[in-house]
Parts: sequence; C-alpha cells; structure tokens
Amino acid sequence: MLSPDGRSAPGAEGTTDRLVFDRLAVQPDAARLVYAPGSGIPFYGGRRTRFLYVVTNTFINGVAGEGVWDTTSLAPGKYIVRVRARDMSGNEARANRDLGVVVVR
Repeated sequence: MLSPDGRSAPGAEGTTDRLVFDRLAVQPDAARLVYAPGSGIPFYGGRRTRFLYVVTNTFINGVAGEGVWDTTSLAPGKYIVRVRARDMSGNEARANRDLGVVVVR
C-alpha cells in the first residue's frame, strides 16, 4: 500500500505474502478460496488462459484461508495498491501491477 507519491502509506509499511504456491493444497476447497471467478484454462482455442486471484485470501504452505482487507489503520484518501508477483525462478512482474484505490469512511 503506497501513498500517491509512491512512498509506503502510514500504517501500511512493509509487504505481506498472501499467495505462495510452493505446496499442493491440503484442503478440497482451496481453489475456490484462491482463484476468482473467470480463472482457468479455456476449453476452446483462441482464448487465453487466465488466472485471477482473490488477493484478500491466503494460500501459504498448502493451506488456504479467507481474509479481508482491513483499511481501518489508513486515513481516508487516495492510495496505490502495488501487487508483487514473482515466479519460482525469481522473475518479477514490472508492468500493470499498480491499482489506484480510495479509502472512505
């Protein structure tokens, strides 16, 4: 979570790993908690495989959990949510990773 000038927002310093795909799921409903509707591999050609994630939930050590985004420690205003996505080889996404949000009370 960043302030509009790109610095860490007060009350939201640091990063948090939410989805870590380094283990197989141990619970049958893990995919429902991790993947958003519209994710998956299409059955017909000409369409792209898309993985959409529920980033408020967690998947760590093969265990999925439901979560919420608690903004109560943030002052009302504009912020940037920056997603950090990295594969097992260390390649990290650099484009299309910022999302502007407004916190209201």
